[in-house]
Amino acid sequence: MTHVENETEGKTLARKLLLELGIPELCIEKSITLLEKGPANGENMRGAIIMDLNGNRLEPDIVRGIRASHIGITEEASKELQTAISDMRLSAFYTYISDALVLATKVASVKGTLGELCWSDDPSYTAGYVASGKMGYIRIPHLKKKGNPCGGRVFFVENIDPGNYINEMESFPVLVNRFGGIRSFKEL
Repeated sequence: MTHVENETEGKTLARKLLLELGIPELCIEKSITLLEKGPANGENMRGAIIMDLNGNRLEPDIVRGIRASHIGITEEASKELQTAISDMRLSAFYTYISDALVLATKVASVKGTLGELCWSDDPSYTAGYVASGKMGYIRIPHLKKKGNPCGGRVFFVENIDPGNYINEMESFPVLVNRFGGIRSFKEL
């Protein structure tokens, strides 16, 4: 888990993490701007942006985006996660964290995904995350101001066929069956 005081610090941390994943600064800045302003012509998307390392959007419908679907978590893994979240005094956010962690696991499992940036479009929830197969899921408690309804997710990709990538993201099932624990940001 990470500690930041506000959305400025949160976005600074997200930028740093994405740079460590090899995401070009141009893509990072473009993705943050899109999520801040509403990636679907000023509105939130139902799905996610797919962005290549040149900053190009690859999703065929910029209003819909793509949906990572057919995901779940076993009861045992869910209980382990719930205990860990409770130990971190974050029980009030269990549903948000569990949903995000399962979704990020699916996204990271799809070949060609380098990383993901996400923050909630729920005006009362300021958290988001950076996730990748390399770093795992890193929750950042402040990526926007409370009351802000803008949010979304960006999948950073390389060397993909967009049709195959979208098909796998939307059609292939992923079930999280174990929980590896929570580490602090300093342990990464």
